[in-house]
Amino acid sequence: METSRIAICFDDGRKDLKEVALPVLQKYGLKCTCYLTTGYIDGSAGKCPSVLPALSISDVKELHKKEEVEIGCHGHLHRNDVEDILLGLEKLTDWLQLKPKEKGIGFASPGTQFIRNQAALDRLSDAGIHYIRLSLINRTHRSLRTLARKICRLVGSTFLYRYAYGETYVDKQDLPYIYSVPVYRTDTSAQLIALLHRAVKERRSMVFMFHSILDCVPADVPEIERNWIYSVHRFEEFCQELASLRDREMCQINTVEEIYRLSIR
Repeated sequence: METSRIAICFDDGRKDLKEVALPVLQKYGLKCTCYLTTGYIDGSAGKCPSVLPALSISDVKELHKKEEVEIGCHGHLHRNDVEDILLGLEKLTDWLQLKPKEKGIGFASPGTQFIRNQAALDRLSDAGIHYIRLSLINRTHRSLRTLARKICRLVGSTFLYRYAYGETYVDKQDLPYIYSVPVYRTDTSAQLIALLHRAVKERRSMVFMFHSILDCVPADVPEIERNWIYSVHRFEEFCQELASLRDREMCQINTVEEIYRLSIR
């Protein structure tokens, strides 16, 4: 049977990725994928998508040199139209001297609102984007799973969490789309670990999507953005369990790019 492959990814390119999340990942020898909003990083997008500090261009170049880090595109102004995606790709290509048409690069859809049509896919594919990471998917019982997500955030149920996100795995039949589990502030480490164990047991590949890893949240951060700020302690508990499963050879830790390439074989 197929080995379970797990990936951790981060959206936007927030400063805490380098200062907080990366040291935890390095502590446990874990890989990650970083989808960058280039306008947020160079300042042309202002505070979109976050009021929190962004990575600098030099930070991005430093991350790109790390073998355990995959850099992906998240648009320029955090939009889903093809022109904005291509502009973000152009910026990354310039900053990092990438060769996307030769090696390929992934794109994460802001808000999972990418309009799926063949013309858009063809243009992105021609530019070198070969997979599109989206958020969760409900393959069956959509309304029940949506209700379960709402309830489990209130009561912290690991059973409901496994049910709510249990179908959000990487499936070869979905490509070039790769679905991911969005991690919210209210999600406990026990819930993430329960879902992780289910993926490992079923030998599924799964992607967990984070944004910020912080304990102290600035007062000026709006509530809607606070939903995407995850506790350092909970994040480390999750990473520790992930590393333990890897060390016991129960799963492999990959970047999203690696999971994509293994899926198309």
